[in-house]
Amino acid sequence: MADAKAYAEWIVNNQDKRGTPEFAKVAEAYELSKSVDPAGIEFQKREKTIDDFSAMERFKYEWDRSETFTENAGILLEAMLPVGNIFAGETGHGFYASPTELYGDDFLDLSVNERRERIQQVRSEKERQEYPVLSRLAEQEGTGFAGFSGAFLKALVDPTTLLPVGKTPKAMAAIGGLVGGGFEATRGLAEEGRIDPLMTAATAVGGAVLAPAVDKAVRSIRPGYEALRGSVNAATKPARQKSANQVVDTLNSKIMQLQEEGVNDSNLLLAATERLGLDSNKVIKSIGEASEVIDIPERELNKAVYELKNAFEKNRGSMSSLYNDFVVTMSQRLKSLDEGMWGRVKKLEYNLKTNSAEFTNRIAGFAELERNLPRAARTEFTKRLYNGDYKGAEQLALDNGIERVTVKSADGSRYTNTVNETLNDVKSVLRDVHAYTQDAVGYDVPYLSEREYFSRRVIDAAGIRRYFGLQEDSALLKGMYARKAQTLGKEVSELTEAQKQNVLENYLAGSNKYLPKGKPGAFKARKIDDVDDELMKYYSNSATDSLVNYIDKAVDHVEKYKFFDRGGVLPKNKNGELNFESSIGAYVKGLQDNLTLTERGAEEVKTLLNARFGAGEQSPAKFLQRMRSVSNIILLGNPISAATQLGDLFVNAYRYGGRNAFKGVLETITGKNVTNLADFNLENHISQDFHNVSALGGALDFVFKRSGFRAVDRFGKNSLLQSAWNKNTSLAKSEKGIKKLKEEWGGMFGNEFDSLVNDLSAGKVSENAKLLLFTELTGSQPVTLSDMPLKYLQAPNGRIFYSLKSFGLKQLELINNTIINQARQGNYAAAGKNALAYSAIVGLGNATVQESKNWMQGREFQIDRVPDNWANYMLATAMTSRYSVDKNLKNGDIVGVISDSVAPPISVFRNLTKDVFGTMGAMYEGEDLDPKALRSVPIIGRWFYNLFGGGAEEFLERQD
Repeated sequence: MADAKAYAEWIVNNQDKRGTPEFAKVAEAYELSKSVDPAGIEFQKREKTIDDFSAMERFKYEWDRSETFTENAGILLEAMLPVGNIFAGETGHGFYASPTELYGDDFLDLSVNERRERIQQVRSEKERQEYPVLSRLAEQEGTGFAGFSGAFLKALVDPTTLLPVGKTPKAMAAIGGLVGGGFEATRGLAEEGRIDPLMTAATAVGGAVLAPAVDKAVRSIRPGYEALRGSVNAATKPARQKSANQVVDTLNSKIMQLQEEGVNDSNLLLAATERLGLDSNKVIKSIGEASEVIDIPERELNKAVYELKNAFEKNRGSMSSLYNDFVVTMSQRLKSLDEGMWGRVKKLEYNLKTNSAEFTNRIAGFAELERNLPRAARTEFTKRLYNGDYKGAEQLALDNGIERVTVKSADGSRYTNTVNETLNDVKSVLRDVHAYTQDAVGYDVPYLSEREYFSRRVIDAAGIRRYFGLQEDSALLKGMYARKAQTLGKEVSELTEAQKQNVLENYLAGSNKYLPKGKPGAFKARKIDDVDDELMKYYSNSATDSLVNYIDKAVDHVEKYKFFDRGGVLPKNKNGELNFESSIGAYVKGLQDNLTLTERGAEEVKTLLNARFGAGEQSPAKFLQRMRSVSNIILLGNPISAATQLGDLFVNAYRYGGRNAFKGVLETITGKNVTNLADFNLENHISQDFHNVSALGGALDFVFKRSGFRAVDRFGKNSLLQSAWNKNTSLAKSEKGIKKLKEEWGGMFGNEFDSLVNDLSAGKVSENAKLLLFTELTGSQPVTLSDMPLKYLQAPNGRIFYSLKSFGLKQLELINNTIINQARQGNYAAAGKNALAYSAIVGLGNATVQESKNWMQGREFQIDRVPDNWANYMLATAMTSRYSVDKNLKNGDIVGVISDSVAPPISVFRNLTKDVFGTMGAMYEGEDLDPKALRSVPIIGRWFYNLFGGGAEEFLERQD
């Protein structure tokens, strides 16, 4: 009787007999002997891996199996008009082999599509016979860079790739587009029986536009990546399970040795992983996929996995931490730690937006009423509402000729109400906000919520304190601050300005809540029954602004309460206040105790949540707000910059596929969206980086509206929502699609996942479906605080360095999720395909948008400039620019590149001051004004300068 090693050697050397009775008999004997022969187990561990094959062997394998344009066309032609094969000696049929000899007696009776599939099946079988072991390993692990090189170079020698490239950019573009699109079309027909319009268009555009820059190379990338994609994506679950079982078997052998040494059960996995030199992530993944069981008592296994993760995480490098803190978004970091926790934070952000939207959408008529009032009457209108004089506010509107208000609702319909009905709607909203807070929290909230009390928003707390003689060192104010600090469980010195202002607002509204105890007659609450003209300068002069602020405060408090209450960490003795520091600490400790987080992971989550709920909600200094607003007005407040937003449509196409994205655009144009930004209170919210700009908020809103910037941004985001809906509802209608949904959303939705799938399949826009769409939106649009990095959250005044970079940060997150993570997991084919798709769809799409912007400015549309635009866009995604790279790297100045990347857009102020002083000097001297001075004028300045002031001519001269 042979031993397991002998049987294994026979199996490896006789792969061509697989499927025969002899092979099955030997395989059965091998399995039997393996269970009793330790040598068999050891040999199984030494079975060949992909690393046992040389780079040349992997290169040759991919060379032989890769299909070029010519071969794909040949497969398609043979399926349509079968003629057989001349010079068929290699197939064992002599000089000529008929189609039936090559592909089976029934080949001619099959349909064209069935013939295509049969040809592919025969080719695959031939590949397995020629490379029995390597083909199997390639399906599991891929062939790496050596294999990719083989496929890449195979494409280079294809006759179509060697077509004359052309001597002019136009000729090069024409040939490049023809070959690029032609290859993708024939590949799709030959391999899948259909043409993917998006990838065909992308490779055609890629061939056309990049041909002048990188010649034939780019047209060859797709075949190589497709070869890798085929080898990796063909991996079946049994193959992954077998590989995982091998890892588990290896671990179990080592664990047996460690148990004899007396190693504690909870430390066995850590010790075994370290001694075997295995990757900790691979070990954890293998334990989940394997059918074999780790030889550790079940009660200790979770703890053992926890110890393994904890030990390896402690060795994380400082450079990685630096990058994480300054660049990686909070959302991305939470997701990498625990998808369930990431989902809860996303749910919180969703609830904050949607609940605010629900209330604010109901006061749209009131906002329109205030806008219709003459500017001089708005302050009086607000003052009357502050004083509870609804009748007086109604009469003021009537006196100014306003009897009815017509508004457009969130669903697109229009309705008209009288002024009285509009003000009654406000009272109804105030009552509902009060009920919402009481029902959810069930005890006094830290701000007034009388049923029809119109909230007064204080905008100058220091001034109103001085008005009433309340200095910081006054006994009354100190006493109230002490009561506030006591309810929060912190020191007075730790109170934020917002918390101090809250104390003042309660006091001025007549509340005894924070008055010092023990001296009944010493202090009295001061209630301002009427706000007069003298006091109005300390309050917001916009009733809508004050009302929206009140709604946001209510929703913010309630939803944060729910977040921590459902985590089971709120104190039993409820006193109306939320202490975020202690709540976060208790919440994270619970996650660590149940082994969801490691020690380092727990600290990271605590830091992130403290930043999100603490400094993240504070505003920058007013000077920096004004500085950021001015730069945004000048740089973005024009139609040229508005056109830049069209590049978002190409990001949508990359994420959801060309068909879904194009359909989403059409549905958005025709108003057939299932949801829109108004449902999430994001209709006027461009990005988190543009939030809290109240210093010049009115001017910024005006410029963004008149320049078209906000409209184009809104169109891109609404198209994204609809494209995401199209893709996810399509996936929910097939088993394969549901599996993909499970991989992406299972961790976030947990027990709600099945309900989500049912809703998507039925086309029902449920709360779960809206949460999914909201999360999809935040995948490439920075619209919430958790979409920003840690340092952005921790340093309000440092946010000036993130100006105009938030979208780039989300692009880096998208690249990390779809490309880098795939490569880390060994899915090189998927990573390569996504990298090419991103470059072709997003990169070239935005490069074309840039050239369209050049045309808008009178600079002509020149296709040979698009490759340079592509390079500029890709560098901008990496937070740098071609100018910075050329300027600094030629001198070896890497620090210069970094400093240029993090610097705020101060050049706008340099140009502004130069233009202002230049204009003043020319006027003083009686000289003609320099047209360049108009470039800083919002809306039309940049356009006018380029079209009529010589800007376009200067640009074209620099290009020459």
